Amino acid sequence: MLVLTVLIILMNMKESGDLVSCYRELVRVWMVDKIGGDCKFGEDVRLFCPVVSDGVREGMVSEGFGVGYLAGVVTCEAFLLRLCLKFGCGVSRVELEKELLDCAVQMIGAFRSYYFVDILLRMLLEPVLPVNAILNPKDEVILREVLYDVVITMAHSFSIPQKGIEPPGVQLKNLALTWLFVSDNAIRFVRENGNMTKVISYLQAFSESCLLSHLIKWVMSQPGVQSKTNAPNLFTPVAVIIMILSKHVMTWRGFCCMIV
Repeated sequence: MLVLTVLIILMNMKESGDLVSCYRELVRVWMVDKIGGDCKFGEDVRLFCPVVSDGVREGMVSEGFGVGYLAGVVTCEAFLLRLCLKFGCGVSRVELEKELLDCAVQMIGAFRSYYFVDILLRMLLEPVLPVNAILNPKDEVILREVLYDVVITMAHSFSIPQKGIEPPGVQLKNLALTWLFVSDNAIRFVRENGNMTKVISYLQAFSESCLLSHLIKWVMSQPGVQSKTNAPNLFTPVAVIIMILSKHVMTWRGFCCMIV
């Protein structure tokens, strides 16, 4: 509720053209009773938005920060908190995973926000989700696997237009590239846990994804890449990354910059 209130205030102030400064002042005012007036701004933001990663919080004070990004942060925090509340209800693991999956699918399908999905995907690239103050390590693993299930099998929802407006091409391409690395993490995760049935399911969902199709079309449309260039016979995240690098469409450094 606190962050939502600030979001509404900032939306009314966005015409000022200095959103970062406005945001910093608002955070300091809201948090002064908890941490005092001498705390550094980064610590303010960490306490103000505790259920997102450090990388996401850094984006909240960057030059390109805007209301859309803040809305994505608020939405992502609400999403994770809603899922965390499902734990500790005394249900079996099978029932818990089903409830988590159903809830996540409904919320992601309803939001259809570029910033929300981008932030969620970037947090799934982190070693652990930013819920350690709420969930124990075992429950965090359960939540992570459920989120992997969702982002791989629901990739079609990420490119569905919101209110009839197509996501900008650059945003969709960036989203697809981040999703590519998350998919690789997900497949490695379930393989290391010995769940080969889910490995096969993930690979099939990956190969049939509209985001993968978007990536392939983007690669083939780049200058110097011939349209007759063969795509991989077997679509895996690693194979697609190798294809992109081999066509000199992006460098490895470019990939790293994309997902940091």
